[in-house]
Amino acid sequence: RGFEHNVYMLIDDTSTKPYVLKAYKNVHHLNTKEIIAKAQQVRDDHDKIGAMYKHIPDLVPHSSVFVSQLPFQNRVSIGILQPFVDGTLTDIFRDLSIEEVEQLCVQNPHFQDMLSAYITTTLHVWDHEGIISDIGGENNVSIVNIDTNPKLVLLDTYGFFSADNVNKSDKKTRDHMIYLIGRLRTMQSSPVSYTHLARY
Repeated sequence: RGFEHNVYMLIDDTSTKPYVLKAYKNVHHLNTKEIIAKAQQVRDDHDKIGAMYKHIPDLVPHSSVFVSQLPFQNRVSIGILQPFVDGTLTDIFRDLSIEEVEQLCVQNPHFQDMLSAYITTTLHVWDHEGIISDIGGENNVSIVNIDTNPKLVLLDTYGFFSADNVNKSDKKTRDHMIYLIGRLRTMQSSPVSYTHLARY
């Protein structure tokens, strides 16, 4: 269960991999036409985030967005279907210090390349376009399988914060987003970003 979604795991005996269904909770006040328009916006935002990071393999999971009557909801809602990310999740902002991230990069050059490319792209888009994907939610920016084969993954790619959104947010949200963006800048100037980006 998330802030915006109820989350279900879908397991099919004929499939080799489970899926996750995210069902929007807060669209009951919208009529069908408005729900369809919102679903299109969710799809467009996901596609834009995917395009932003297309040079970083496996960072943005493929998702399908649709409108339907969803499980345990007696009404039409928006659903998002994506492959289940198998493995332990470590929130890069909540669970690790910058020093621990640096150490992980030293031990795993491929992860260092991936993280450096993510930070560089994210801050470039924020500085030049004034938008950023939702990095504030728990596990939204996570490391999968940190102890074996660490990879970065974005688990919420369905909307943006604009600079205007951040400035107009309540103080807690605004301070949190400013802190996270500042943390990305700190990592950008640390050994995390001392890497070869030619492959990206």
